[in-house]
Amino acid sequence: MKRHIMTGLAAAIASSAVQADGFAIEEIIVTAQKRAQSVQDVPIAINAFSEDTLKERGIIDTADLAAQTPSLQYGESAGATQLSIRGVGFGLFTGAGENSVAVHTDGLYIANPGAIGLLHSDFAAVEVLKGPQGTLWGRNATAGVINFITAGPAEEVSGSVTAGYGRYNQSELTLDLSVPVSDTVRTRLMVRTTQRDGFVDAPNLDDDLLGYDKVSARLSVDWDLSDTLTSQWRLFNAKQDLDGPFFDPIDDRMLDDPRNAALFTGSYATDPWKTLITEESEQEDTLSGGSVRFDYEINDSMTLASITGYVNFERDQLANDTDGTRVDWVWVDRPSSDKTLSQEFNLAGKMDSWDWLIGAYMLRQDINVEQSAAVPFLSASGSFQANLVGVPVAENTYAVLNNFHLDFNEEIESLAVFTDVTKEVNDTLRVFGGLRWMQEERQLRFTDTYTSHLWFGAEAPFVNTGQSVTITACDNLQAQQEVTEVTGRLGVQWDVSADTMTYAQLSNGFKSGGHSTSVCNDDFEPENLDALEVGLKSTLWEGRAQLNAAIFAYDYTNFQVEEVIGNGAQVNNADARILGAEMDFQVAFSEAWEVNGGLTLLDTEYRRFRNVDTINDPTFSEQNLEGNPLLRSPEWSATLGTQYTLDLTSGGVIVLRADASLSGDYQLREFDHELDQQDSYTLINASASFTSANEVWRVVIWAKNLTDEAVLYGLINGNVVGGSQGWASGTWSEPRTYGAKMEYSF
Repeated sequence: MKRHIMTGLAAAIASSAVQADGFAIEEIIVTAQKRAQSVQDVPIAINAFSEDTLKERGIIDTADLAAQTPSLQYGESAGATQLSIRGVGFGLFTGAGENSVAVHTDGLYIANPGAIGLLHSDFAAVEVLKGPQGTLWGRNATAGVINFITAGPAEEVSGSVTAGYGRYNQSELTLDLSVPVSDTVRTRLMVRTTQRDGFVDAPNLDDDLLGYDKVSARLSVDWDLSDTLTSQWRLFNAKQDLDGPFFDPIDDRMLDDPRNAALFTGSYATDPWKTLITEESEQEDTLSGGSVRFDYEINDSMTLASITGYVNFERDQLANDTDGTRVDWVWVDRPSSDKTLSQEFNLAGKMDSWDWLIGAYMLRQDINVEQSAAVPFLSASGSFQANLVGVPVAENTYAVLNNFHLDFNEEIESLAVFTDVTKEVNDTLRVFGGLRWMQEERQLRFTDTYTSHLWFGAEAPFVNTGQSVTITACDNLQAQQEVTEVTGRLGVQWDVSADTMTYAQLSNGFKSGGHSTSVCNDDFEPENLDALEVGLKSTLWEGRAQLNAAIFAYDYTNFQVEEVIGNGAQVNNADARILGAEMDFQVAFSEAWEVNGGLTLLDTEYRRFRNVDTINDPTFSEQNLEGNPLLRSPEWSATLGTQYTLDLTSGGVIVLRADASLSGDYQLREFDHELDQQDSYTLINASASFTSANEVWRVVIWAKNLTDEAVLYGLINGNVVGGSQGWASGTWSEPRTYGAKMEYSF
C-alpha cells in the first residue's frame, strides 16, 4: 500500500508508512507550508490525495474533488465555478471578483473562476487546505487553497494510452509520453481529447444542451542545470466548446405577477435537465500559459525557489438565451479575457531549532469584459417609459432595451512580502507564526450604454412606435482602488505522543475588493476573515488508521454578495460568523479492505446585511437578513467510501470501490427562502478496475450519481419586467453517467 505523490518542491517524494503486520495506510507528503512535510505533521486541516487515490476514486475535476471532501462545496453558475470551504465561498457571477478558495496548479495562481473548469485529469496530487491561508498563499485565500500538482516527466522512456466511452456518447482519448533527452533533461507530453453529447433535453433546438468538445495539452520539462540548481518547465493549453451554458427556471415564480402570466404561461419547464429555449447558446473557453520554477540549493540548510508564471483565460459567450423560456426575451453576448503575470520567490532554511521561510510575490492582472444584450421591460403604469423617452404612454406598454452594451477593463497590480517561522521549544512542543504585507492597486475603465425602442400594446403582438432613446449610464468611467493589508497567523503545536499531534492557531485571510462589471460606481470592499482553530491529527492501530479533527470559529467581515437589481448586478458587503467542526478518518482493516470518510458540521449566519429580494418580494423592500445562513453552508455534510482489493492467482488485481457524498439542505440565495433551497441529498459513485500482473493493462468500469440525484449547483436571478417580480434560473449537477475505459502503459 505504498504510494507516491508529486509535490511542487520536488519531482517526486515517496510516501512512507508505519508498518504493522505487513500493512498500513499511506503517509502523504504535502507542500501546504511551501516545504515538504508529512500531512500528519502540518498544523493545517488538509485533505490530500495521491495519484493512485485520484485514479481509484475517479477524481478528474473540482466537482469530483468536492464529493470526496465534506468541507468543500462545489457550485456553478453562468459558466463560473463557485467553490466554498466551511461556508466561506464565492457568489459573484458577472465577472466581478474572484473565488474565496485560491486555486493553484504547480504553484501558479488561477485567478478567473471560469478557468477552473478547464483544470482536469493528469494530476499527480491534489491538496485541499481548509481555513484562511493569508500568510503563505496570500490574497483570495479566505476560505482555503486547492493546489493541483500535475504529473512530471519519468526517468526513462514510458507512457500510456487511454481510451474510454460512456453515456451520452462520451468519448476520451489520452496520450502520455515521457522521453528523457539526456541525463539532465527529461520531457513529458500529455494530450487529451474528450467529447460528449448534451444531457439537457431541448426539444426546440437541434441538439440537447451541455454537450462539449475539449482538447488539452501539457508539455513538462525537468532540467537539472547543475547538482544544486534544478528547473521545472510547464506549458499548457486547453480549449472547450460548450453547447451552453444552461439557464433553467426552477419554479413558477415568474407567474406570481399576473402581468407575467400572459407572456410566460407554458413557455418554460421547471424540470431539471430540460429547457424550452428556442435559441442556441454557445460558449468557447481557452486556457493557456505556463510556469517555470527554479530551485537552488544554497547549502545543506538553505534553498531558494523562483516561480514565474503566465495565465491567459479567454471566454466567448455567443447569443446566450439567459431567460430559459421559449419567449425571445433576454439574450447576451459576453466575450471576456483575463491575463495574469506573476513572480514568486521563496527563501527557506533550517537553523538549529528554527524552521523559516521568507518570500515575495508580485502579480499583474488585466481583465476585460464586453457585453451586448437585449432585455425587455413591461410596465403597468407607464412610468418607466415616460421617464425614459419623455412621452406619456399607456398601461402595459412593452419596451425593448436593445443594443445594451458595456465595456469593462480593470488592471490589478499586487505586491506582497511574507515570512513564516516555526520554533522547536523542545522535542514535543513547537510554536509557529507568520506575517504577510500586501499592497494592491486596481485601475478601472468602464462604459455602459443602451438604446431603448418603445412598443405599444396590452398583449402581443405589440406595435412599434418608432420612438427610441440612447442612454449612457457611464461613459469611460475611471476609478481607482488601493489597499494595504497585513495578514498573519500565530499558533502552537504539541506532540501528545509519537502518533498524535494537536495544534491551536489564530489566523486571518484577505480577499480583494473590486468593481462591478454591470453597474456604474459600484465599488465593493475587500473581505477579511479572522479564524480560531484547534485541531488533532493522529495515527492509530499501529499505523492502520488515521483520525484528524478540528473545531473552528470565524469572524467574517465585508463578505461580498452579488444581487441583480433591474438589468444590472451590484455587489454588497456583509458581515457573518461561522462556527464548525470536522473530522476525517481512514482505516485499513486488512491489506485488501479500506474504509474512509469525513463529517463537517456548520452553524453560519449573516450578522450585518440588508438587501432587496427581486424574486420573492413583489414590493422590492429592503430586508434585514441578519441571522440567515450563508450560501452553500449545510448544517452537515459527509463522505463515506470503501475499497476492496482482490489479488488474482494470475497476478492481476481487481479493485472494487464505492463512495457516497451526503449533504444537508442549504441556501443558494441569501434570503433563506424555501424556493432558493437545495434539499438534502446523497450522491453515490462506484467503480471496478482490473490491472494486469505486469501492470501494462488497466480496465475501469465506472458510474457516477447512480441514483440520478438532481442537485442544484447555483441560481441566477433577475427581473422579468420593470416593477414586477423576477425569476430564478438554476444550474444542475450531471445526471447518472457511466462508462468504461482502458489504459495501456509502456
